[in-house]
Amino acid sequence: MQRAAIIAAAVLLLSCGVATAGDGVIEINQACALNTGCMQFDAPGFPVEIQSPGSYILTSNLDTRSLGNPEVTVINVQAADVTIDMNGFQIVGPVNCSGLPPAEPRLCTPQNLINGQGISGAVSGMTVRNGSIRGVPGTGVQCGLGCRVENVSVMDSAGGGISVETGSVVDGCITSGNQFAGISASSGSTGSVVHDSSSFRNGGEGIHATLTTIRGSTFAHNRGDGIFTNSGSVVIENTIQNNNGNGIRLSTSIATGNNIRGNALFGITAVGKSAYGGNLIQDNGGTVAGGTAAVQMGTNVCDGNTTCP
Repeated sequence: MQRAAIIAAAVLLLSCGVATAGDGVIEINQACALNTGCMQFDAPGFPVEIQSPGSYILTSNLDTRSLGNPEVTVINVQAADVTIDMNGFQIVGPVNCSGLPPAEPRLCTPQNLINGQGISGAVSGMTVRNGSIRGVPGTGVQCGLGCRVENVSVMDSAGGGISVETGSVVDGCITSGNQFAGISASSGSTGSVVHDSSSFRNGGEGIHATLTTIRGSTFAHNRGDGIFTNSGSVVIENTIQNNNGNGIRLSTSIATGNNIRGNALFGITAVGKSAYGGNLIQDNGGTVAGGTAAVQMGTNVCDGNTTCP
């Protein structure tokens, strides 16, 4: 009787097109995505639709370049509390980009694309880790509240690189050559954290953030500002260099201990009730542009001078 039940369960799994990698982790690969669907309620073809909480793992690259529709999303997450381990594999889309910021704009073809993310889910508690995304029509990774993006590279997307919402963490990631901002972190009452990440040669800002702690990261050669903050952000111990805009734009935010060099505009532009201290500001188009409410909360070094504007 027990053996019959086990066989029946196995048949049910196979009939649903579900492959497991042990411990209940569900596999996603090119073959199941195109031919059978990779799990229950996932129809054949892209996007792969994840409709249940749990753990998922890529067991091959996912490639949409041969499809007739260039604007397809590769993985669409519709359930909260989903973890996707890319397992070292790559998501590849049909977009090709040219132009090298900061000197040139980043132009991606096909043009005028609207949809088509690498991994997308307006849901809470999503985690994406350990892989790379290249050439998708929209944003590489787009997720909702309490999202974690770890050790993921996003390159050459026709949208932004990584976009997260309130209470999220971006750790150990690289965004490069995307048409818009490398990282976007929008927040409500609870801040996000960006740590140990790199954002370079993107067509917009290196990072555009609200209520976010940005620490120990590098923002270089972006077409816009290296770091663009809105209210309540904290910018600590980053390297910001050779961007086409300001090194750091502070809006009611704090910047301490940053190395800011070679940016086309000011090293720091501070507006609202912002504060800055302990920064090394060298060889930028200007040193500090401060509003009347901006405060030096410690000694900064501006082109070898400890008296900064």
